[in-house]
Amino acid sequence: RKKKKKWRKRGAQTMPRKKAAVEDDEGEEADEQPSTQSRQKKTKNKQGDDPAPSQSRSQRAATTLTDDDRERKAQSLVRFLLAKNTAQEVITRANIQEKVASDCKGAVDELLKDANDILKTVFGVEVVALPESKKDDPPPDLVEPGSKYNASKSYVLLNTVRNDEMHNLLQWKEEIPGFGLLMAIISVIYMARPREMEASKLWHFLEKLGVRHTKKNVNEHKLLGNTDELLDSFVKLKYLQRVKGGDAEDVYRLGPRTQIELTRRSILTFIAQVFGEDVDSFTSRVDADPEPPSQQQQQQ
Repeated sequence: RKKKKKWRKRGAQTMPRKKAAVEDDEGEEADEQPSTQSRQKKTKNKQGDDPAPSQSRSQRAATTLTDDDRERKAQSLVRFLLAKNTAQEVITRANIQEKVASDCKGAVDELLKDANDILKTVFGVEVVALPESKKDDPPPDLVEPGSKYNASKSYVLLNTVRNDEMHNLLQWKEEIPGFGLLMAIISVIYMARPREMEASKLWHFLEKLGVRHTKKNVNEHKLLGNTDELLDSFVKLKYLQRVKGGDAEDVYRLGPRTQIELTRRSILTFIAQVFGEDVDSFTSRVDADPEPPSQQQQQQ
């Protein structure tokens, strides 16, 4: 019995020691946890893990503007875009940065969004980036509304309603000098395969229409004036694209502005009216005819 009592006394003495040891271990673990958490935070900060959503460069630049400054610049951009559109000039990103956003060039994308909202609501037009094509790319075709394409840093204003083809053509007729000549050139290039035409063949076609080269103010057209300068203006306004041929002659293609402003229906409507045919029957006949082979297929 004495031994048992001694054992119990010893157990009673030793048990608190074990608990104290356990409590000391838990205390050390608790002390280690804050340091571990702090190390994890430091690691996250080093890696750049931020719970906040990332912003684009343009969005960050726009946040540096006050609400009043942003609204004022958006309204200024609207006036600038409308003035360029009235003058039938292509709008470039460099123009916007220079004239409107010289002190906040990084915010151009956000300002364009603000200006586009105003233009859609008030004027019924929208800002559209022109398609971009390179010299070695195949001849471009018309861009269907809503389709994606490689956008350039040039912009135009487009009517938000594009379903009335006659309205689009009449609007062109009022705004573009030499409308009939431009539509004739666009039509003949569009009907070619591939959709391009060498300069000599284009001028041969124009001579049949009574339009000749204007050299040193000779052969100026009575109504159109200097035809060479007029053709250059179509290229400058991006209705036509002129690809330098190097040793070969230049080639004309559909310009990026034509690709997004006109549709297949509008071009076929113009051709049908020239020949005095019904638009629907003419369109059906063109759609039924097989497309002529390309130059590459002809060579093969």
